[in-house]
Amino acid sequence: MSSVRISRSLFELAKAEAEAMHRSLAGQIEYWAELGRAIEALGLSVEDAKRIFYKARIEREDPFLKLVKSSDSACQQVPAAVLRDSKRVRQAIDYESQRRGWVSHAQMSAFAGVNIKAHIREVPLD
Repeated sequence: MSSVRISRSLFELAKAEAEAMHRSLAGQIEYWAELGRAIEALGLSVEDAKRIFYKARIEREDPFLKLVKSSDSACQQVPAAVLRDSKRVRQAIDYESQRRGWVSHAQMSAFAGVNIKAHIREVPLD
């Protein structure tokens, strides 16, 4: 065992994560170090890894992308409520990713990687 000085903020983050993951504080820091070594061994930078995490979360959780990928045709009608709800989910993902430092505001796009063309039309309510 050796003593190492780390910042108070890293200590607090590791302590909170260790409790959530049922690890010791030392075990959590060692786990993060192993992840860092693996990422570095792949030739990736921390910024590369953060972008990968962000894109993976979008692929996994963005309902609009799931809707587009499940579509059989190039054009489909989507209710406004679905678009609104999808936008809220994506905003939550973007906010969390920005808060974690995975991406900057400039790197985020409402429909990143999606080729979309929208036609808005009014429909009578009767």
